[in-house]
Amino acid sequence: IGGFVSFCLIFPFTSALLLPGAVLIGKVSLAMTLGSLALLVVLAVLTLKLTSTVYESIIVMNGNTISFRQMISIYKERRKSK
Repeated sequence: IGGFVSFCLIFPFTSALLLPGAVLIGKVSLAMTLGSLALLVVLAVLTLKLTSTVYESIIVMNGNTISFRQMISIYKERRKSK
């Protein structure tokens, strides 16, 4: 397995698509599989925390869109207040 393929197998956005096939044909070690799954779980938890915090704060905004920077600032403000 080359460097780019290894990165794609570990990177959380592409590992969900590529890792099952690589495991089935035996191209990936158990350590790489577990590491990739751990990164995927961590990213999912962080994404859920971010989106739930921001959603709680903007639930009263009726259809107004916010930018990514505003979303992060809302998250930081809510986190400090807890």
